[in-house]
Amino acid sequence: MTPTHAVAILLVAIGLSSHYVAGYQGGAPASGDICESMIPGHKARPQDPATNPYTVTVSNLRPKGGETVLITLNAPASQPPFKGFLVMVKKAGDKTTNLGRFNATYAPAVSQAISCFGNSRSAMTHVSGSEKNSVTVAWIAPNENLDGLEITSTFVKTGSEYWTHISHPEKLTVVKDNDLTTQSPIEGGISDELRRRLQTVYKACGESTGCFGFPDNCVARFLATQSEANPKTCTILTSFAAVGERNVYTLVGRPSTDDSTTGYIALGMSDDVKMGQDSVVGCFINSGTPAIHRFYNPGKSNTKAESPSLGLVSKSASLDDGYLFCEFEQTDHDVPGLGVKLRDSKYHYLLARGTSASPNGLTPHGAIGADASPSSDAIHITDLIIFGGENNKRILIQLHGSIMIVAWLLCASTGMFTARYYKLTHTDVMPFKKAFWFVLHLFCMFSTAILTVVGAILIIVYKKEYSFKSSDKVHWHPILGTVLFGLAFFQVCIAFMRPHPGTKMRPIFNWVHWTIGNSAHIVGIACIFLANGLQPANLEKDEYMFIMMGAVLFHIVMHLIMSFHTLWADKQMDTKSKRAVVPGPMKPNGLSSEAPGTGFRSGMLVIYFLGLFGCAAALLYFVCRPLEVLDA
Repeated sequence: MTPTHAVAILLVAIGLSSHYVAGYQGGAPASGDICESMIPGHKARPQDPATNPYTVTVSNLRPKGGETVLITLNAPASQPPFKGFLVMVKKAGDKTTNLGRFNATYAPAVSQAISCFGNSRSAMTHVSGSEKNSVTVAWIAPNENLDGLEITSTFVKTGSEYWTHISHPEKLTVVKDNDLTTQSPIEGGISDELRRRLQTVYKACGESTGCFGFPDNCVARFLATQSEANPKTCTILTSFAAVGERNVYTLVGRPSTDDSTTGYIALGMSDDVKMGQDSVVGCFINSGTPAIHRFYNPGKSNTKAESPSLGLVSKSASLDDGYLFCEFEQTDHDVPGLGVKLRDSKYHYLLARGTSASPNGLTPHGAIGADASPSSDAIHITDLIIFGGENNKRILIQLHGSIMIVAWLLCASTGMFTARYYKLTHTDVMPFKKAFWFVLHLFCMFSTAILTVVGAILIIVYKKEYSFKSSDKVHWHPILGTVLFGLAFFQVCIAFMRPHPGTKMRPIFNWVHWTIGNSAHIVGIACIFLANGLQPANLEKDEYMFIMMGAVLFHIVMHLIMSFHTLWADKQMDTKSKRAVVPGPMKPNGLSSEAPGTGFRSGMLVIYFLGLFGCAAALLYFVCRPLEVLDA
């Protein structure tokens, strides 16, 4: 034998030996022969089943149709690990039919699904020849009444040692679930496995868990359409519950990409509805593998926490037909700018989805309403309530704010401006046989009172209670709002008791009426200012404040101009009293004739109204604009 020939034979022998030992290192192929015999591609014969050192355990021997059963393959501590495996579920005595399906994303690092006998994902095998002490796979029961099912496995210790048809000592029994309509996925619809998982989360909402999802009413829509081929699900939904000492969460939704190898959904917790200083749990797909990490928002961006498991325990992430399912528990923890105390405080929840998770953090999400939404309410872990995201409740806040701005910045200001400077203007105009200024004043102030009552009702409906708190903190806005309502109510009451001019009580009424009216106006403007600090209002602090300051400055300037004009008019009429500088309600001094400067005063009234109208319109824009609180 020549040296070259000897080397060639040696290489062939090494190659054959390597194949003989390793077999199918990447897992069993989807071959009908192998699916039936369960024998790996090894030359050695299988070992006697009686000598098998490995065990099979099952989480549930009597599942309902569509439920998940966890099957665990174990190597006892006294035994060496195994390198390969094959597991499937069959009817006892039937070697050519596999039943049910496996969840291919349950443990993708160590297992993979294969098809046997034309049934997709009907068996699970290893992904590499590495040593394994334990492997758990997830099997989804078919939705039909079945008994006598065997969980049968093959364990590979080495190329020459392996055991086939190792079954769990007890048989499985599956009970049909009549709520599910079909065993296999509906064409163009979701699978029973996914339907079952979604139902488990959604049906618990408001019963054993609290829930927050968007769009509004999405939980109710799913429950109404759960039996359809494509039920209407929330874009993202999180459920939460306090279970003993544990704070348990589930986060489910579809990332904003159809690429199954990337994308994320996320749950943020914040002191307000704005992005910045928030704690975030990111559920994302990394190269096809779902994972859960801790992130945080230092400002308008997202950053990965130094410890991915900060405040997180018992993490579990899976991908099912495009839906990410993440289950985790949270403990109290600190991120920059926020200390999270789950049992002590309420937090606004921020839901978002995006296309990928970069090494540094989650990439920016899409538009509010389509890919992200904050909770209008602050949420406590013990709240068994279904919250709705940017929902109809926010409309109540917007209506309340809009109505109060119109009432106290526009109507009340105009009504008081008219009463002070226009008693000797258009004296020949008598609508409803009343003075022009009085009709205009009465209309403005009556509108103010009605709008105040409506605004108060709206905010009580929104809060579902009478409270001086905003997001669990005492705030001056609701306190002054209560004072304002009381002043407005009292003002209306005494208006019905107005004495006739010239009577003894008329001066007292004038002073009381003037004092309450001005006090209410000051409190009303203060409330509009203080709304800027309320979290649910979601206002832009700088722009909002600039507009309000501009409105107040405009109001003061117009009063100064009209005061100087009134002094001029009094001088022209040669009256001894200087009405514009006398404290209290301005009197016409018994004059009934038209004061000079009617055209000027008429023009100033139009300018005053239009100026405040413009300020009110600008404020309404900020109050009613769509939420943009999560922009990265």
